[in-house]
This record gives sequence, structure tokens and C-alpha cells, in this order.
Amino acid sequence: MGRAKSHRRADWACRDHYKYPRRVRQGPYSRCDDQLAIKLWHALRSCDESRKRKGAKGWFLFFSATLPILVIVFGVLYVHTHLRLGTLAKTMEARGVTASKTLHGMMLAAHRIRQQLVPASQLSIKVLRSIKNTYVIHKNFDTEVRREYEIAASDKPLHFWEIKIGVESAADPVEYPDDIDFKVWDEGGREVRYLPIMNDLRRKKLVLFFLPQIEPAEETPRKIVMTYRWPGMVKQINDRHEMVSWIIESKEPVQLAEFYFFLEPGTGRLLSCEVGGPRLEGDAPQEIAHPEKKWPGWVYRLQNVPNDEYSVILKLRNP
Repeated sequence: MGRAKSHRRADWACRDHYKYPRRVRQGPYSRCDDQLAIKLWHALRSCDESRKRKGAKGWFLFFSATLPILVIVFGVLYVHTHLRLGTLAKTMEARGVTASKTLHGMMLAAHRIRQQLVPASQLSIKVLRSIKNTYVIHKNFDTEVRREYEIAASDKPLHFWEIKIGVESAADPVEYPDDIDFKVWDEGGREVRYLPIMNDLRRKKLVLFFLPQIEPAEETPRKIVMTYRWPGMVKQINDRHEMVSWIIESKEPVQLAEFYFFLEPGTGRLLSCEVGGPRLEGDAPQEIAHPEKKWPGWVYRLQNVPNDEYSVILKLRNP
């Protein structure tokens, strides 16, 4: 009977490492064993909590000691970086001045070389067969320009050609030809290079070099194309009018000269165009539309054009 009761009693075991023990098989010393197990459990639990408190206190002391050091290190790095950036900015500014002086010297040298090679002008050398200039004006008055020329040599080889790009004071200033994405090429695949000889913020002169040179014996004129986009180029038109002019210099009269102007819709007004001078027979501007964009515009077309300065006046009018 006693043995059956002992079978019904549960053994001692631990649910986990430090939790309170369950009852085990009772015997002569079971009460003493219970007290001893309970004391042992409390001792282990106390040691574990003490170890945790000491660990947390150690980490706190570690961070308290290292935080000022980290602040000092980061402060030193910040000051060092600031000083280096200041020095770098001064160095870049000084090198920018040097680069500007170098570019100015190169442009002056190129200009004097051109004057020495062709003291008077190139009128006796180049012949412009045709001219086609297209101005695509966006509603913020940025303007895309495409200039096409058919050019030939008269009685001497043509090595280079000086061109001009200029805008009014209301247009945005630009420093270099690359800022307006200036490009030039020969439609026939021959090489063309350019060198700036004047580089003002709103006035630029470039010398185009034909490689190889244009020979008088060439039967077909070379087609030279230039493109650029000047920000705010005709911004002045928003308040008053904009005069666009060209100086034509050629050994012979230009057979055909065409000047196109297109305005992007969205300004709330319409573009008008009138001749600024001088007048030629049948030179009245005509209204047209852009072949791809369908923007409204004008064409100013001239034939057998003698050397002179020609211009048109662009205005905005209410619908």
C-alpha cells in the first residue's frame, strides 16, 4: 500500500534553470532536501541578477568614458575637413583665374594669327551659295538655333571662316560655347574644328577650321551646319520687340537666304515678324508652321542677296 502511494507521488524536477522546483519522491530526508534546493535556487538566481547588474553598469561606464573621446575625435575631423575644403576652394578659384588667363591668351593669339593670314577680310576667298537659319523659340524664350551654309572657295583655298554669335542684354549670360551646347559639322563627313577668339558673356567669335581646306576646284559646295541653344535668347520680346540681324559677306551674291522663326504655344500671344532693313524686292515675311512641331511661325526669304546687314523685328501680339 505504501509502495502504491509512493508510485502516485511525483518526482522532483526543474522546469528550467532557475525556476522554483517541483516536488520529488518523499523520503526520510525529503523536507531537508526541499529547503536545500530552495536555498540553492535563490542563490543561483541572486548570482545571475548580480551579474546582470554588474554587466549593465560596466557598459554604462564604458559609454560614459568613450563618449567624450568620440565627440573630440569627430570635432577634430570636422574642423580638419572644413579647413581642407576651404583650402581646396581657394586652390580651385586660383586655378580658375589661371585657366581664364590662359584661355584669353590663346584667343588673342588665334585672333592675331587670323589677322596675319588674312589681313583685310575673306571676301575675296569665300562664296556663300545658300543660307538657312532656323530659330525655334520656347515659351520660356530659350531658343534653339540651327545655321546651315553652303560654302565654296573662289580663287584661293579657304582654310578657315570667322563666325559670330551674339544676343541682347536681356538674354541669359553664358561663359563658354559648351554652355550653349555649340556644335559644328560638315554634312559631307569632312572634319571641322573651331577655336574661340572672343568669349564675352553675350558675344562670341569662333574661327572654324576646314580639314582639309576648301579648294577652288571643288565642284560641290560644302554644307556646314552649326547648332546651339541659348537660354533666354529672345527674352526681350516679352516686354518690347527683338531685332534679329545678320551680316552677309560673300565674294558673290547669295543665291538663297532663308530665316525661319517658330514660337511654342503657351505664351498667350502670337508671334509677328516685319522687315527691319534693308528692303529687297519680294522680301515680305510669310506665315508658316513648323513641319514637325506644328508651331506657328514666319519665314523671311531672300534671293540673290548682296553683301549687307539684314534684319527682322519680332514682336508678340494679342490673338
